[in-house]
Amino acid sequence: MKYPQENEEIIHLDYIPHKNQIPFHLSKARYKILVTGRRFGKTIAGANEVILKASQKQDSLWWVVAPIFSQTRKCWRTIMSYLPKEIIQKINRSEMYIELVNGSSIWFKSADNPDGLRGEGLDGVWIDEGAMIKLESWEYALVPALMDKKGNVIITTTPKGYNWVMELFNLGQDDNETEYESWNYGSVDNPYIDPNEIEKLKQKMREKVIKQEIYGEFIEDVGAIFEGINSCIGGDFEEPMENHQYYVGVDLAKHVDYTVIVVMNKARHVVAFQRLNKTDWTYQKKIITDVAKKYNNAKILLDSTGLGDPIFDDLLNDGLNIEGYKFTRASKMDLIENLSAHISQRTLSYPNIPILVNELKIFGFVDIGRFGQKKVMYSAPEGYHDDCVIALALAVKCVDSTGNEGGWALASW
Repeated sequence: MKYPQENEEIIHLDYIPHKNQIPFHLSKARYKILVTGRRFGKTIAGANEVILKASQKQDSLWWVVAPIFSQTRKCWRTIMSYLPKEIIQKINRSEMYIELVNGSSIWFKSADNPDGLRGEGLDGVWIDEGAMIKLESWEYALVPALMDKKGNVIITTTPKGYNWVMELFNLGQDDNETEYESWNYGSVDNPYIDPNEIEKLKQKMREKVIKQEIYGEFIEDVGAIFEGINSCIGGDFEEPMENHQYYVGVDLAKHVDYTVIVVMNKARHVVAFQRLNKTDWTYQKKIITDVAKKYNNAKILLDSTGLGDPIFDDLLNDGLNIEGYKFTRASKMDLIENLSAHISQRTLSYPNIPILVNELKIFGFVDIGRFGQKKVMYSAPEGYHDDCVIALALAVKCVDSTGNEGGWALASW
């Protein structure tokens, strides 16, 4: 097989790359990082590159990895739509792998469980939306799997802050790093997209979001809701101090979510944090009660929506200093915008709690979807959790309800 020139089909593939996809396909680099705005065609390019590589080398093993299962399914559908039937030996939809007539195979994986990515040596991996994948999945699972065969790496993604993908992208921009090559394109670089549709969309978006989602630029703290997340990291957890008032935000687990308990002092510093999963209501009520009593009969603001209502009643009857918070679209917006204001003004602080920081950064993800539409979700992206964010927001609201005007000066950290 040969690589395509502009407007020339890849042999055996029903795929005509547009002019800005061609440099990616022509590259001989071991690490190929394609960072673009939405609707550029990065997933289609990645899928066809995998098909080409797997069909070129006999008995090769390729993985296709996406952040969550639903995105993995999208990669599956894309590859299946371009994969020539004559080179397919076997398709296993339940275990999600494809065997080719040359002995090669393509397996589809989700990165939400890093331990599930450990295994045999790989000839190559395609990571779609890599900027949404945690560093540990890359460093501790995928990199070792590529070592013995010196496997190839294809990353296609829209950027998401400063992370490990940006580091690889920067290596690809260094002429001295011959194994790496990277490209950056915007949505406007897809010649099949009407520029007028992009301009209409930009009118509804903030500047930082436009830079990231449309122009494919790496921007720190671009989330549609929170800015200044890293600036609020500082200090440590603290044991309760005598005669000090403390405040607790509790987001109760619903279905597969987590119950999260955040304790703050009057200065809006997080002094304690707990995250519980798959525990019964009796045990959760005990933990909440123990935390409140430990921190001087702390005032509690608890999500009392739906399943939380009877829990709230039980805790209230047990004598806790507790109030319920009913979530509606308006009340959630008020809660989140209050938290956003405190983060941007640095009037709260928290220790370096990785799960909390990560949830803050992905919360309010702007899902552009099809051009001409805009959807701002006051929640985590599909497949992720926002329990830590809600508990933190409730704790802040609890402090604010006392009329406290304070806040730590963080400049000393």
